[in-house]
Amino acid sequence: MEFSFTEEQQQLRRSVREFAEGEIAPHVMEWDEASHFPMEIMPKLAEMGLLGVIFPEPYGGAGLGYIEYAVAIEELSRVDGSVGLIVAAHNSLCSNHIFKFGTEAQKKKYLVPLASGKAIGAWSLTEPEAGSDAGGTRTTAVRDGDHWLLNGAKTFTTNGHYANYCVAMAVTDKSKGSHGISAFILEKGMKGFRPGKKENKLGMRASDTSEVIFNDCRVPHDNLLGAEGEGFTGSLKILDGGRISIAALALGMAQGALEAATKYAKQRKQFGQPISEFQSVQFKLADMATQVEAARLLVYQAAWLADKKDVRFTRESSMAKLFASEIVTDQSEAAEVGNRGDSARSHFTGEPAAPREIDQLRITAGQVAERSFICIPNYGNHDAVLRFHRDPDVDRLGANRASPNQARGCVWLLRQGECEGAQDVKRGSRLGVTFRAVLQNRIEANRKANRRERSRPTPAHGVSHASPDCARFFRRMAFDLAEKFLEVLDRDPAGV
Repeated sequence: MEFSFTEEQQQLRRSVREFAEGEIAPHVMEWDEASHFPMEIMPKLAEMGLLGVIFPEPYGGAGLGYIEYAVAIEELSRVDGSVGLIVAAHNSLCSNHIFKFGTEAQKKKYLVPLASGKAIGAWSLTEPEAGSDAGGTRTTAVRDGDHWLLNGAKTFTTNGHYANYCVAMAVTDKSKGSHGISAFILEKGMKGFRPGKKENKLGMRASDTSEVIFNDCRVPHDNLLGAEGEGFTGSLKILDGGRISIAALALGMAQGALEAATKYAKQRKQFGQPISEFQSVQFKLADMATQVEAARLLVYQAAWLADKKDVRFTRESSMAKLFASEIVTDQSEAAEVGNRGDSARSHFTGEPAAPREIDQLRITAGQVAERSFICIPNYGNHDAVLRFHRDPDVDRLGANRASPNQARGCVWLLRQGECEGAQDVKRGSRLGVTFRAVLQNRIEANRKANRRERSRPTPAHGVSHASPDCARFFRRMAFDLAEKFLEVLDRDPAGV
């Protein structure tokens, strides 16, 4: 186990830090206040290989890994989170979706200019009523000969106004639920495709976040990205890598806040000495430093797993993103050392994270509450849960609105519920117990206990303060959903 960076990785960190402090830091406040997209630094980012960090050199990329990618995002975000977000969305989402699921022709046409920095990418999944909840997707794509006709709108698209290419999700077969959503590559200037309202954000205002609108937009069939109907499931895999970049972004902002707070504490004097000499301030700075280092370990563990290629890292990337985006709140508040009206933020270029910027980090790549679901260990077969969600018979089973996370949450409730006689199984696979057997065990134990009404609501499901009646209702719903889940697994024994 190695916890140190290679010499090449350390050199990359030094190079990106020098660039960020020299060419970004002097303009941070100016760009933020004017909501100015820093197009002038994009050629330099491209020259440094930061717009194609994780892609092979034959496709115009730098041929590096996720550890190097996280280093770059951290250092950019240490000075300006907006620039970190621009680079993260371009690499992790748009470009990576094409790299992972595109045909060779699509990679040559779109990935090469993206990875080389000749084009900017955007990625559109979220809608007013959809995002992680695929069932709410309203954007449609209807086949029309050799084209698809797209109609609808997306919200919160990073780089929306400035992107040359955009990967967007649309419903191609509503009857199949999340398994009926496909991904498409759109080009700037396509008739019927345009950016909409630019969001007037509270923080990271130099990063463009906007709507994109499709009005009878004709997209060639060759621009279908991946298999038809696999756009949403592909998006879930893309978001695994996206969370690493957002976690690195949050880590960089937290590091910037820590450094600014430490510097300010050494400069400001009270009662004849720097406030850094007061023990209460030292405690605060020590807590900040500990949180940053804990986040750094989570972020680079997830990046290390991502580089192994054949290892699933959904849980680790979610944990990193969850923790890192949460600690930025503590860091930004603690940076206001001395309880003065002017925070450390106003004293130093580099602008560490302000409280107004935090919510965007929590929401990007999935809200914190939902990431909590993903962080819960998956007991059993994750793919079986996804198949349950996609199964066309879930309508008949009455569970058509259950998202993968809700299904996992219900399974988790069953595993942790207070059922007399239930076997305390921490991980079914380790004890030679199949996923189905574990679920059946919980259900049978519940029946033998005559569906006891004793329930312990859990914060993970948002019912920590639920009334007893509400908790009992949720619990019964979990058991009913699990029984229906078993019916689906019975028809697909290979799923366990």
